[in-house]
Amino acid sequence: MKKSAKTLARTVMLLLIAAMLLSALVACGKKSDAELILGKWTSELDMSSLMRKAAQSDDSALVDLSDIDFSGLVMKISYEFEKDGSVKAVADEESGKNIMKKMASIMGQVFKKMFMAEDSGVSEEDVLKAYGVKSWDELGELLVDKDDIDFGGLTGSGTYKLEDGKLIMTLKEGDNEVKETVEYTLSGSELKFTSLVSDDMDEEDIESLKAILPIVFKKG
Repeated sequence: MKKSAKTLARTVMLLLIAAMLLSALVACGKKSDAELILGKWTSELDMSSLMRKAAQSDDSALVDLSDIDFSGLVMKISYEFEKDGSVKAVADEESGKNIMKKMASIMGQVFKKMFMAEDSGVSEEDVLKAYGVKSWDELGELLVDKDDIDFGGLTGSGTYKLEDGKLIMTLKEGDNEVKETVEYTLSGSELKFTSLVSDDMDEEDIESLKAILPIVFKKG
């Protein structure tokens, strides 16, 4: 019995040692956020809900915009983090142009609502003919400059740091410099912005941004 007890005690001791060694190895192998964040992260940012919310809350709108189709407003953006603390933010130009094209279509829908109101007294054909176009989409294209794309806050290069569980970036594009503070979660293949505040935002901007949070980025 004594021999069995000793054998059991030795087995338990070996198991405990093995468990401690395994725990140490796992701890050593676990990468920090400073390591995990390195590289390029890409996201497809759907602005549809943000635009829809802004339109529905616009008290100055002359017509009801609740049934306007805001789908398809998707912007591809990326952040690339380097080991030296530098960061580069890029908004995909092609997706930006697609958004402006979609905005032109939305403007066409809005103007159709305005001109085709029950008491307008004009026909659809007369309105389009007056503007020299054949469709409401064409009218929208006249009113929206597809080359006038404002990527504010989505492009630039600068520095970043991870501090107190937050990602803090200072991005500069031309003469414009913006500081962004992001609450995030991070794994090997996913970076998620759960909140984002920049020093050029007011309270209304911060509240509106919640419509597109969280922003999920994939590695590569």
